[in-house]
Amino acid sequence: MDKIIFFTKAPRLGFGKSRLKNYLDENQRLQLTIDLINENYKKIKKINKDYVIYYDGSKNDIDFLSGEKIHQQGDDLGARMKNAIDKQLILSDKVILIGSDLINLSEKEINRAFEQLDYYDIVISPSDDGGYGLVGMKESLDIFSNIVYSKSNVLEETIKKIKEMNKTYKLLDEIYDIDDFTDLLKAEFSSKDIELLGAGEYNINYKYKNKVIRINLQSQLGLGKEQIKYEYIALKELEKSTVTPKAYELYDKGKYLPFGFLTMEFIEGRALDYNKDFEIAAYMLSKIHSTKIEDSKLIFADKPFKNMYEEFECMYSYYKDWENKNKDT
Repeated sequence: MDKIIFFTKAPRLGFGKSRLKNYLDENQRLQLTIDLINENYKKIKKINKDYVIYYDGSKNDIDFLSGEKIHQQGDDLGARMKNAIDKQLILSDKVILIGSDLINLSEKEINRAFEQLDYYDIVISPSDDGGYGLVGMKESLDIFSNIVYSKSNVLEETIKKIKEMNKTYKLLDEIYDIDDFTDLLKAEFSSKDIELLGAGEYNINYKYKNKVIRINLQSQLGLGKEQIKYEYIALKELEKSTVTPKAYELYDKGKYLPFGFLTMEFIEGRALDYNKDFEIAAYMLSKIHSTKIEDSKLIFADKPFKNMYEEFECMYSYYKDWENKNKDT
């Protein structure tokens, strides 16, 4: 008999996905965790194998899943995985343990993991952060002890242990999990080809193939969630200037991103250097500001310099009241 262990933390408000707290609020992080658990749980239920849920946390917080539930036991992650697998191997011929926040793990790959155990002692699906999201075996083997699971060499150390035991192993296709914001973008676009271009006070930009993904963190215009839509409309209007990137798509919400974003043209080049590129900068700005804007939904300033000065006063007021401010500044 084969057995799947669905290994998960019971989701709770304020806990988990801490590396996303600068981008998602508590409720958004909780909902993301629940969505990932449900998504992977559905895949497991479709496979014709027995399964059991091993959870960490409060049982009440995992009640939205049906099936047998066992609380994880052990002082660290390695001990908890080892104890779960050892217990299930008493009753099963093959055991596969699967994490709950995986993105691209398919039912086909889970079945393949069981098949490969006919030829290898251990199967592992590595993750792109240096760890793994799936591990399986057909006999109790301690490949978990004395490994620090928060580091990027988890898979490397695990393979080292396997070789020291003279056991065979099979690495399956790489899978992704969501730890940080870049992982969230990789999940959203189902691609590893995501690269951070730059982040500012109000937005963050990533390169995806020949596109830029633009996400607003705050609104400089005080528009809240409507800021990204406003920028999309502005970019569409400014395409006539011929010096701004073309806007492609506007998304109200993504599959994993709980807010709106847009994609626009990626243009090869370098950062502007005002010491060298003053004339180019002046030309580009003149083209932008002389473009005839027809969309009435955009904001028109009767006194733009006055608006900029008032914005400066507002921003400076925070610095002026800061206890660590530089007096010369």
